Amino acid sequence: METATSSYREKVTPSLSYTVGVDKILVEGKSDFQDILLIQSKCFGRTLVLDNQVQSCETDEACYHETLVHPAMLAHPNPKRVYIGGGGEGATAREILKHKSVETCVMVDLDKKVVDFCREHMTQWNNGVFEDPRFTCYYEDAYQWLVENVKTDADKFDVIVMDICDPLDAGPGWKLYTVEFYREVLQKFLNKGGILVTQSTGVDLSYPGNPEVTDPYLTIRNTFKAVFGEDKVRSYFADIPSFFYPWGFTVGSESAEALATYDRSAEEITAELKQRIGEDKFNALRHYDGITHKHMMALPRAAVQREIHHAFKRKDAVGIVRILLRQDTVSPKNSATALHRLARLKGCSKMLIPVLAEREEVLTKLVSHLEERSVDPQFLSNTLFAWSSTEKAIPRCLSVKAAMALNEGRLVRPLEGQNLANTLWAVASPPAHSEGYSERRDLMEAIVTHVVDACRLRDDKILQLSARELAISLWSLGKAYEQNLLDTTTWLESPTQRLARDVLLAALVNDGEVRPSAFTGRDISNILWSAVTLPSVVPAGVNLVEFLREQILTLAKSSWLTTLDLANITWGIHFSFMLGRNLLRRSFSSKANPFQKCYKALGTTGHYYYDLKELGDSRLERLPLSIRVLLESAVRNCDEFEVKTSDVENILNWSKTSKSQTE
Repeated sequence: METATSSYREKVTPSLSYTVGVDKILVEGKSDFQDILLIQSKCFGRTLVLDNQVQSCETDEACYHETLVHPAMLAHPNPKRVYIGGGGEGATAREILKHKSVETCVMVDLDKKVVDFCREHMTQWNNGVFEDPRFTCYYEDAYQWLVENVKTDADKFDVIVMDICDPLDAGPGWKLYTVEFYREVLQKFLNKGGILVTQSTGVDLSYPGNPEVTDPYLTIRNTFKAVFGEDKVRSYFADIPSFFYPWGFTVGSESAEALATYDRSAEEITAELKQRIGEDKFNALRHYDGITHKHMMALPRAAVQREIHHAFKRKDAVGIVRILLRQDTVSPKNSATALHRLARLKGCSKMLIPVLAEREEVLTKLVSHLEERSVDPQFLSNTLFAWSSTEKAIPRCLSVKAAMALNEGRLVRPLEGQNLANTLWAVASPPAHSEGYSERRDLMEAIVTHVVDACRLRDDKILQLSARELAISLWSLGKAYEQNLLDTTTWLESPTQRLARDVLLAALVNDGEVRPSAFTGRDISNILWSAVTLPSVVPAGVNLVEFLREQILTLAKSSWLTTLDLANITWGIHFSFMLGRNLLRRSFSSKANPFQKCYKALGTTGHYYYDLKELGDSRLERLPLSIRVLLESAVRNCDEFEVKTSDVENILNWSKTSKSQTE
């Protein structure tokens, strides 16, 4: 923190900081571990600053301490012995001692000078707790004290509250955030049914993958889950203005029933708290009650997005499924993200969600999202894509509900771009007679009609598609036609033909819609194949072969042409011979057949053939009949592009080259 006579500035990340006005510096001090500063802030009143970082402010300290303590205390039916790790201001102990059931409260803080400083200068925080006979304070390492003093069951605690520095700021204190410590707490230091709660740093709501944000909040949550179990951990947060971020807290217990009490109504929680601490003390609370409790337990959607991102980085498919199963915080957008990440982790597994009960529950939630009045195109696209790419099929219920959403016009915006390409691919790619074939056929018709109608409302009638998205969309329509997912009997001037011809292929010749340099070999291959498969889709006056020839030449002149590009282009050319084999040859090679002298008429039949005797090569007589057939094919097709003169020479040298397997 940078201080001045009128303000102080604290850096949150390398590119983010905030400035707060200061009336005056009240007290300065220094311990063996840190610098101590108490200032009078214009915004937050008295403010405790340790090592240039704000620790606690007069105006909102109750938000932090009440949130840390009371949910954990309410989760235990009768907390008598409570342990505090850290908590030097005394405010954590203040909230614990409000509970009438508490008989013993032990606080262990490493820095005696900070505790004495707070006891003398911050009496509003501790409010006489140091004189309470139930309270005892020790000045040593919080973990070491537990190891040395918890020897028998009578020494164990009902609730342990860790009010310590952030894991990235605590130096050796990071050990108090590890699996090993939490496991030891559960096994050695907590009574049966005991509760552990810890502050969990800021809940960052910026985009996933922000390089400036370490985001230990989710790390702490996942560490708790590794020890206590998925259903025995709860996370929640509170808005604390002086901390800049919403602040996270994590609570765990060996008893899932204990944490299930958090699901009670706001009225029940308020009544329970009043009974535990008394009406007067409840009324004196500045932040926490039943309504606030319910809000704290509902994590913001952005926090769920980050949790999905972290689970994906850990390759935790089970964790992503459990996020999908949540009843409250999983919005359609979160579901779409989770399904996309899950599909990438699963690859080509047989089951996207292998546990049948979980599978049915997730499908029920997805169907309910598709039945909403407004459906996000990304959600629809990701849902279909995840199931299709993983299982090579789409459940019937999803196909039916997706088609209904499209036919009823409930999408918030038209399908286009990646959403359109992924949706078409998802419906077209499964095998013809996989699960839900007839439903997929209806869905494909609904998609095509939706897109054509959307284009009719646009002036340019051109969808915003990249080269890759355009190629995938065309390939998908070709695949759908091949599998009879489209009505082939009324093809001409059908919506699908118009989509392929007037929208997708027409985009190839519209300046500015598709960048030629964006094409890859695979894109060219897909476009060639779709033009072959779909009847009458090449727009009038468009030389598709010439256009794609230019794209191949552009690739060849750049550094982007890879071996995979060449393989894909070759594959596309193979299938595109139906467009005109000779035309393609003339496009790709300007050289005539060097063996034209062998080209002869077969009498007066009007047919022609290649006479190998015209080669005048004595090696011809020594070739087996099967090799002569191969030689004739090579001579007939030699164009110095697909078949070269050297290939003919290799065949003529068959007796020598056969041993080296050259053909």
